[in-house]
Amino acid sequence: MGSNRLRVLVFGAGAIGCLYAAILSSLGCQVSIVGRRKVVEAAKSRGLTVKGEIDLKSEIWDAAENPLSLRVRRGFDIILLTVKAYDVAEASRQIREAIEPDGAMVICLQNGLGVEEEASENLGEGFHVIRGVSFCGAYMEEDAVVRCTGIGETVVGYVRVEALNQLVELLAGGGFPARLEKSVESMVWEKTLVNAGINPFGALTGLRNGELLEVEGLPEAIARTIREGIHVASRLGVRLLRDPVSETFETIRATAQNYNSMLQDIWRGKRTEIDYINGAIVRLGSKVRVRTPLNSLLTSLVKGLERRFR
Repeated sequence: MGSNRLRVLVFGAGAIGCLYAAILSSLGCQVSIVGRRKVVEAAKSRGLTVKGEIDLKSEIWDAAENPLSLRVRRGFDIILLTVKAYDVAEASRQIREAIEPDGAMVICLQNGLGVEEEASENLGEGFHVIRGVSFCGAYMEEDAVVRCTGIGETVVGYVRVEALNQLVELLAGGGFPARLEKSVESMVWEKTLVNAGINPFGALTGLRNGELLEVEGLPEAIARTIREGIHVASRLGVRLLRDPVSETFETIRATAQNYNSMLQDIWRGKRTEIDYINGAIVRLGSKVRVRTPLNSLLTSLVKGLERRFR
């Protein structure tokens, strides 16, 4: 790719971060990652491996536990922010302190609502923040080894920046569906509402996604939870392009054997992203005077589970 080679920093080397790092490296990008020590050491010694829906073995240009330890800390075209939603503020502060902005595009690829505002607030001037949505599925099988469970679309907010065009063209040209989207806010809301309807119910019951449909009353509760969020989105002026209720039940059926990520976080004793999913619906609903009793209850119950399992 010569001088046009994209320089990418993936900040947050979990499953999704490592998946994108491996894919982009295989497509010719110069990729650096920031993540946990064990992942960084494994990536340095043997690269990143992806198994499952795709099989890849990719070398990483640089890897560090702290961005201050990167060999080069300037000249990035794209920064993929792939930490959990609750880590966005701290990760953004670390980026601000360690990385020269140089007009880099920071793409937030988290679940939930409000992360791009937190990123912008903590990054300061010089960085351009944009929201993205990933419909890929993955989990870490071992350090620097990712099991890809699904390659879905990568959607990035539309901005006239050459690096973004190049990123999307690279992904799409490599067989990974990707596009720029002017109405990315609608897609963020739609995905959040699907998560709001599945994740807390799975976390609270310990059931696989498909089993939720077999419990009397749960499908109706799921639908009511989502409709509360739809009402909030409508009051905020967000135009949803698809029906999140139908989309949720389609997702449940398509992933019937899966234990959702929020349940897996509970099992691991980790913090969940409930504050950015159902909790965010509650906060925004309060601002626009929309009652959200089911989302409020689910948020409190999941927080209780977090406390029990930590």
